[in-house]
Amino acid sequence: MSKVLIDTNILVYSVDKDSQYHETSQCILFENSNELFTTSKNLSEFLVVMTRSQHSTLSARQALVIINEFTSFINILFPSTGSFLLFQTY
Repeated sequence: MSKVLIDTNILVYSVDKDSQYHETSQCILFENSNELFTTSKNLSEFLVVMTRSQHSTLSARQALVIINEFTSFINILFPSTGSFLLFQTY
């Protein structure tokens, strides 16, 4: 089993069904035996891209639900436990 760091783009493409990279990113996240990691920064970037970009279709609440789903199977790397808890409260 390998350890894999997941970039913001993979998170975004996994949700964006119109992306040409959707299927590939879904495979990376859901069809492998690797141990997955991402950073709190990547989750923040995902939130901004999915809610504030020109073509965004998600509310902040919807994006946070998806982030919580990601955190159920992706290990989150963050500066401290308190910083991630603060992120989750907004």
